Amino acid sequence: MQRVTALAGLCSLGLWVLVGCAARPTSTPTPEAHESFTYANFGSIEPRKDNYRPGDVLTLRWDARSTGAVHQAKPERITMLAGLYGPFDTVDQLKQQMSAFNTAGRSVQEQLNGAVVRIDPVQTDSWTNETYTSTLKLPGNLAPGYYDIVRAATSTSDSGSTTGTGQTIIQISGS
Repeated sequence: MQRVTALAGLCSLGLWVLVGCAARPTSTPTPEAHESFTYANFGSIEPRKDNYRPGDVLTLRWDARSTGAVHQAKPERITMLAGLYGPFDTVDQLKQQMSAFNTAGRSVQEQLNGAVVRIDPVQTDSWTNETYTSTLKLPGNLAPGYYDIVRAATSTSDSGSTTGTGQTIIQISGS
């Protein structure tokens, strides 16, 4: 009888050990490390010159820059946008107007809706190490003056988004 009680006790203990192991939370494996890139360090605008004319075509470069290794399950989505604003009579007037414009509390996409002309969005992700180019054709009917090329790169993940912007002032002379 003692053997049966001891055996029942062992079986009962074994059952509790199994239940305890099954109820124990499993750890989530750490995602594999990936090199991550940002496109908020805007590359060149070609051709670079003092004066542009209506109808000129500009090439905008978007250069990848490594931000180091990250442990993420998936890359962040990156959208690159650009638009041309103006004309302004002076550089000071451009800076004043664009400063107020940039702090208006609107998203970059909303701001670009008011552009004279804009590029088609460029889509990539934070694990891609490439240089992208976009063309910005200046409309043939642009008035002379100073214009601002605003570029933005928005990085979006499951936890939110961040946007980096850059501006380049150009001058348009008569046709």
